[in-house]
Amino acid sequence: MKLALEEECVHMENKWFFKWYHIGSHDGVVIDDFRGGAIRYAGLAYTGTPTIVYWQTISHYLQQKIGQLFNELEVSVQKYTSIETRRKALSESENLLCIFANKIRQKAVETDQRLRSNGVKFSVVQDRGRWSGTSSAAIARRIVTLVEIYCDQEDENLALGNLMTDTVSLVKADGTMIKENIKARVTRDMITTFDTKLPVAVGDHILRALNNGLVDDFVVLDPSFNSAAGTIKAHFQIKVRRSDHPANSPAQTIQQITQNFHGSHVRVYNDNAIDQSHNVTTINNTGIDLSQLQAFVAELKLNLQSLPEQPRIQIAESLVQLDREMSLGLPEPAKARSIVQSIKSIAENAAGGIISSGIVSMAASVLTGLPI
Repeated sequence: MKLALEEECVHMENKWFFKWYHIGSHDGVVIDDFRGGAIRYAGLAYTGTPTIVYWQTISHYLQQKIGQLFNELEVSVQKYTSIETRRKALSESENLLCIFANKIRQKAVETDQRLRSNGVKFSVVQDRGRWSGTSSAAIARRIVTLVEIYCDQEDENLALGNLMTDTVSLVKADGTMIKENIKARVTRDMITTFDTKLPVAVGDHILRALNNGLVDDFVVLDPSFNSAAGTIKAHFQIKVRRSDHPANSPAQTIQQITQNFHGSHVRVYNDNAIDQSHNVTTINNTGIDLSQLQAFVAELKLNLQSLPEQPRIQIAESLVQLDREMSLGLPEPAKARSIVQSIKSIAENAAGGIISSGIVSMAASVLTGLPI
C-alpha cells in the first residue's frame, strides 16, 4: 500500500494539481472531475466559479479515494488467518492512510494559495475543502471498527453476524422480486451478507425499507463473493451505489431510475411492503411521467447551491413553478415543457462547470420524455 499511495500522490501532483495553473491559457486545459467526466477551462482566471469547482472536486476525490482504500483494506484483511497479522496490517494501514490524506489536503491548500497569488506576494492560506471522513481522527475511528470486527472477537462470524442489522430485498433489473427479508449490513457503497445462495448480478437492485416509510434503492456494481477464509464463513461483499446518486451523468441516472426502479413490475408501499401483483402507474392521463419529473426536481434541489448566484435564483424560481404544477397531480404538458426548457436555457447560459452542464443534460433527457 505504501508504494501505491506514494505513486498516487505523485500522479495527483503532476496530472491534476498542475493542470490548474493552465486554466487561463488560450488553448485551455481538461481536468478530471472524478465523477466520470471532465472540467474544461480556457482563458479564465482562478476566481469565482473555478475556485468553487476546484475545492468541490478535490474534496470529492479524497473522500472517494479514502472510501475505496478502506473497501480494499477490509477485503484484504480477511485473507489473513492470523489475528495478530490482521491487527498489524490494520495498524500500518492507518498510518499510511493518514499520511496520504494529509499530503493531498496540504497540496490542495498550497496549490490554491499559489493560484490566488500574483507572483510577487502570496495570498493568505485558506482551506475551503470539505474533508468529512478523511481526517486522521475519522480514519482512526474506521480502523478501530475494523479491528473490533476482525481482530477483537474470538468468533469473527459472530462479530460479523451482530452487524447484520439491516433487512433488504433483492430485485432484478426488470422488476422481478427474487428474495425478501435478507439479513445484511448496509453501508454507503457496500452491502455485506452471509446469504451466499443469492443470485445477485451486476445491475440488480437491493432495496432497504426505512422507518420513515421510504425505501433506499441500491444498484449492484460488483457482486463480490468471498470464499471462507480461516474462521470466517463465505459471504458476499456487494459493491453498490444509490440509484439516485449520479455515477456517470444526471441524464443517465434519470433514465436508470425510470427504467429500473419505477418500472411496471414492482411497487414499494409506505408500510414497507413490496407487492408484485400490481403495476406502478407513473404516466398520468396527460402523458407526463411524474416519477421522472419528481426525480429531476429532487436532483436539482440537491445541486442548486453549487451554482452561481444569478442562475441559482432563476432556477429556484422555476422550481417553485414546477413544484406547484406537480402538486396539482396533473401538470399541463405545455407548462411543464416550458418550465423545464427555461431551466435548461438558464443552465446553458451559466458560467461553465460540472453542475450546470449536468443540469443541461438532465433537462434534455426530461424534455425528451415530455409530450409536445
